[in-house]
Amino acid sequence: MKPITDLSIAAIEVTQAIQCLGPSTGYPASDNSLILNADRDVAVRVYVGHDGKYPNVGPLSPVLKGAKVTVRWVAEHHGMFGAFLPEEMSTTFDVPRSTDVAELRGDADGSAIFTIPAAKLGKPYRSKSLWVEAEVTGPPGFTDADPSNDSTSVQIGGKDQTGAPIPGGMEPIEPLRIIGLPIHYHPKQAATKGWPEWKTIAKADGLIQKTYPMDVEYQMAAAFLEYGENCKCCKPIQWDSASWSNALIVALSYAMEHFDPKPDVLFGWLPKGANGNSVVWGLGTNSPPVAWLVQQSDDHRTAAGMAHETGHTQGIEHTDNDLGCSMTIVEGGFDLATKTPVPANTYDYMGSGGPAGWISPCMWSLLTGGSCACPKGGSSSSTGSFWPKKLSRQPLATMLISGTLDQEGRGLITGVQQTSSRGPFPHSVETGSYSITLTDTEGRALSTHRFDPAFRTLCDGEPAEEDGFFFQIPLPDGARRVALLREGEVLDERRAHEQRPTVTFVTPDEGEVFTSELAIAWRGEHAEDAELDYTVLYSPDGGESWNPIAIGLQDSGLHVDVRWLQGGDQCMLRIIASDGFSSTSTESPTFTVAPAESGREGAEGGTDASHEMGARAGRLDHPIPAEIRDGPTPSGADLNAGDLIPDTRALAPRAGRLDGELPEAERRAPVLRATAADEGQPQPGPAAGPPRRAGGLRPDERI
Repeated sequence: MKPITDLSIAAIEVTQAIQCLGPSTGYPASDNSLILNADRDVAVRVYVGHDGKYPNVGPLSPVLKGAKVTVRWVAEHHGMFGAFLPEEMSTTFDVPRSTDVAELRGDADGSAIFTIPAAKLGKPYRSKSLWVEAEVTGPPGFTDADPSNDSTSVQIGGKDQTGAPIPGGMEPIEPLRIIGLPIHYHPKQAATKGWPEWKTIAKADGLIQKTYPMDVEYQMAAAFLEYGENCKCCKPIQWDSASWSNALIVALSYAMEHFDPKPDVLFGWLPKGANGNSVVWGLGTNSPPVAWLVQQSDDHRTAAGMAHETGHTQGIEHTDNDLGCSMTIVEGGFDLATKTPVPANTYDYMGSGGPAGWISPCMWSLLTGGSCACPKGGSSSSTGSFWPKKLSRQPLATMLISGTLDQEGRGLITGVQQTSSRGPFPHSVETGSYSITLTDTEGRALSTHRFDPAFRTLCDGEPAEEDGFFFQIPLPDGARRVALLREGEVLDERRAHEQRPTVTFVTPDEGEVFTSELAIAWRGEHAEDAELDYTVLYSPDGGESWNPIAIGLQDSGLHVDVRWLQGGDQCMLRIIASDGFSSTSTESPTFTVAPAESGREGAEGGTDASHEMGARAGRLDHPIPAEIRDGPTPSGADLNAGDLIPDTRALAPRAGRLDGELPEAERRAPVLRATAADEGQPQPGPAAGPPRRAGGLRPDERI
């Protein structure tokens, strides 16, 4: 045994969930080189070294109590690095016997832990780099043999004295907005049917909130997806075919186009057991960014599945099978919420197998726009496809165009609607034999979108005589005609009327309060007597965000059970009237949604009053109907997969006019359905088969 005579700083780790530190892990990255989010708190872990020898003491047992560790830091402000006096904080620390940083990282007692709030990092200035110094001194009466190594510092980002860049740094990262969409699952031949549990899926973002580098805004939709026996492609997902995955992905893809603003991710939730005996229980694609997941019996496994599939929506493949990395996170993680380390042997939830637990340096790097170089000789690297950074800065005028094609060269445009979106938008195929062309009044082409249909059935991928398309493309100024062409020959067209439709609200009135049922009525007119259809959107926040609750209505009224809506005193409605080419919208005055059943049921089946739906989405301030919490299926329907998926018959509208009392069976949840073609008319479908994520759409190897 040799008592301690010299204290030193062995290492400084600056982290928000995961960080590279030390050469033993094999990551070809320098210490503290992962980009940090400039708008979030930062944890600093200080590892203390010493010269003592204690052979009969455990590695984390304290051998010197009451040492003092001090951390000082300065954030760069507008390029004036070091222009401000450093801030500092101190704590007492019991020095452990071990000086092995890799060993110390796995235990909360292995380091002195500090949290620097985002507000103290110059958050208003979006600092780019951070300087951190750590110093250790012994307890009263201790004399240090070598004070020269009592302090050291690290710089995260910026440049060194020679002007060379320093790895790491702090960057503002756009929030990720995820909307959860419950799925009422009841295919005809499914062994398990019903609803996911609201109290679980509404809180499933916990692991994402802890581990993703960006803030995540998660909220539940004001609607649900009907996936049932009315839809011939909606087969049970345990079937050994691709039909279940294609049908769900396509239905979610179509639904996503009607949110305003469009979420960064639309996440569909299936009930427990929906996958039967299948090992597959989730799928995510990044084109467009939609995913679905079967709720698991274990809440942590459900949260890990959501984190995994959301990763796929951002273009990230499996870090082990696809990128050649380890199945574990390799580096030490850190949970800022609980101030506890996450061991390096924890499974990476973007791996393809095994239990899932935390984010790896590889995934963190990809989500922050970097690349992934794998440890221990991994041969693959990849750059993440981060959707929020690819969106338009401002909403653009866009046009939703759908139609059908057949092998004999005929084609129809079955739906056109003007809207707005920040994207992302589909890519045009240079050599595509079919095209959508927008022209002005004189026939000049303003934009052309080329594509090639797959002519395969969605249900089983077999060759088909017909195929469909559905695009949202930017609408150029002056566009007055949309044409569908095949190798230059016009197959169908829609022309703008001289007059646009008009639409006005009848109800609700300014300041009106709804506690059970929201009665909506409007009046649409067209000077040229064109037929109109209507889309109804709901906003709980004064117009900041809009959820669709009805699509493609020909009626002029709608009843909605307010228990399905996020309440508040700044609620609004938007009606979009379309004449087949041009659209006009109007917004209602603000009103209040305050469901009469205002109590919360907490852990026994309702929502938890302490839970906020995502970082900024606010509380869900209404109870959820018992039908959804507890499992029995209500007879009402919402966004219908049968309406959204190609080659299926659309159900009759369930929204009634407001010229009389609606039957009870029709006064259900918000009615959300796609515009249906006339009876006997082919239904629209995707242009070239189902959407695919990087590497191809395939069942998830792990979930």
